Amino acid sequence: MSRNEKNSRNIMRILVFHAGALGDFILTLQFVRHITHAFQPKPRITVVARSPLARFAAGRSIVDTAHDFDVDGWHTLFTPHGVIDERPVRILDGSDLVLSFCGGQE
Repeated sequence: MSRNEKNSRNIMRILVFHAGALGDFILTLQFVRHITHAFQPKPRITVVARSPLARFAAGRSIVDTAHDFDVDGWHTLFTPHGVIDERPVRILDGSDLVLSFCGGQE
């Protein structure tokens, strides 16, 4: 068994953060679709995005589940010295790989 085959079996859930607009989100979906081919079986894809297309794409594309970036406490992950909401923590805890398309050094 090669190293890549062993690693691909461990990636069952991918979490994607995306803070851009509609066009950027479509490009991001193409990237995520491409990298999921490296994993067998196909991992479940959860997206946290600002674009309403993310919620529309859930269940109709490679996206299995989508969350709005601005609700459900996701913002608490990026607030220094604040209390972190448990809802996103549970989703993060269940993820094997997190991809961030939020940009910026922060």
